[in-house]
Amino acid sequence: MSDPGGAPRPDAGSSPPEITGGQIAAALWGKLQQMRAVLQLLLVLAAACLVGAILPQGQTADFYSTRYGSALGNLITRVGFDRVFGTGWFLFLVALLALSMVACSRRLWVIAAGRRRIATPETVEARFAGAGETLAAHTDSDVDSVSGRLSGAARRRGYSVHAVGEADGAKWLQASKHRWATWGPVLTHYALFLIGIGALMGQLPGISVDSFIGVTEQQTYQDPEKTMPFSLRLDKFEIKVDPVLGGIENYYSELTIIDGGKEALHETISVNRPLKYRHFYLSQSSWGLAGAKVELTIDGEPYEALYPLRRETDPETGRFARWAFDRQAGAVLLPSGDVAIVARRFLADAQRTPDGVEGRDGELVGTPAIDLSAVSQFEGGRHKIDDLGVLLPGETVEIPGGEVKFIGVVYWSGIGVRKDLGVPLVWTGFIGCVLGMMMVFYTRPRHVFVRLSETARGATSLQIACSDVPGDDPGSAQVLWSGVLTEMGCELMPDDAPNAEEVEAE
Repeated sequence: MSDPGGAPRPDAGSSPPEITGGQIAAALWGKLQQMRAVLQLLLVLAAACLVGAILPQGQTADFYSTRYGSALGNLITRVGFDRVFGTGWFLFLVALLALSMVACSRRLWVIAAGRRRIATPETVEARFAGAGETLAAHTDSDVDSVSGRLSGAARRRGYSVHAVGEADGAKWLQASKHRWATWGPVLTHYALFLIGIGALMGQLPGISVDSFIGVTEQQTYQDPEKTMPFSLRLDKFEIKVDPVLGGIENYYSELTIIDGGKEALHETISVNRPLKYRHFYLSQSSWGLAGAKVELTIDGEPYEALYPLRRETDPETGRFARWAFDRQAGAVLLPSGDVAIVARRFLADAQRTPDGVEGRDGELVGTPAIDLSAVSQFEGGRHKIDDLGVLLPGETVEIPGGEVKFIGVVYWSGIGVRKDLGVPLVWTGFIGCVLGMMMVFYTRPRHVFVRLSETARGATSLQIACSDVPGDDPGSAQVLWSGVLTEMGCELMPDDAPNAEEVEAE
């Protein structure tokens, strides 16, 4: 029995056709080969990344319950939105996207290879018929002579000519230009795939490093986590001031890299001028004052001490107000244990006048000054405080058992440490994507099919079919090849005129 549409119905007792695992796999593979699947997976991954960017990651379950409520907080932790980029479903989507791009790329590869292939005698007539408008001409020369002259004229115009063969008593030629441009879509697709791999590598722990370290002048920094397999010493930090505006123009760090116990590299970095060493990029990111340095001489023995400095901000504006000493580390106890040298105030730029030292607070350091005092008699309720005065760099003042000398300030430099093995892949993919897009839009492949047939009088009849390129002027190819035929001395025939064989028959 048949349905109204004419399709036969299965018998009531018959079982449905069995679907094998191979058929299911083939159907899924066919879906993954479509560009639509790639775009859909990209949208889902973009939504997941948006959730990961909005929600704080890696917090405790109590944090999400307190901030978003019990129900929503439990949902966040159960689904894995608290650790989006490390969940199994996110990694599965990434793997599925990679598989889909590989499948789609393979499909594009097959298509491009087929378009680049030279026609065969069996298929040339079909490709000739679908190539577009044709030009007809005839000449008194023989087929071989016309073939050689046509090949030379085509090569002068950038075409490569290939002999397809003979079929139906005619000789077939294919002239092609920019055949390599058929790989443009493939190159673009693989380049995007390469960019995705490079971006993923940049986020994998153990492969990539993105951290910040602070190094004080003359200090050697060694990474305690061993992610940076070399040591870093800050030899000197320098600030360049804009002579017109008075602000910071740039700041520089003279760095020495110590690798394997030896000084491997000595270079100065600045803003927008990083240092590259062993896949690591060291960039200048910030700076500050580590402290004010003094030299204590007690009973002929010199000691160096550093009073740490910190930035203080205006509570109303939130902007920088002054450099101030850390109250918890603003005193140095002498070896005798009964006197402490206390730093009370720091001036960023000062000068000595007949009335004393005058200075100002500021972020940039000119001639710094430090105000010191000596505190003794720690036992009991009251201390004895002796004012030591304000010292400029190089000045000394006597203290019990010796003297103290102000050396100057010590800077620290904030260094950004970045290691991303995916960067070369991203740049390679970016260049490949640009080249592929240029091949797609500016160097489109062109194919011309030529049919040469000999007439009874020894003359040659020519038919040329030009392939249509979307977006191009449809008459441009006609004009080009009409010029080629005219250059060869051929007589062009109107579209409705009989060809040479028909004329011969008449």
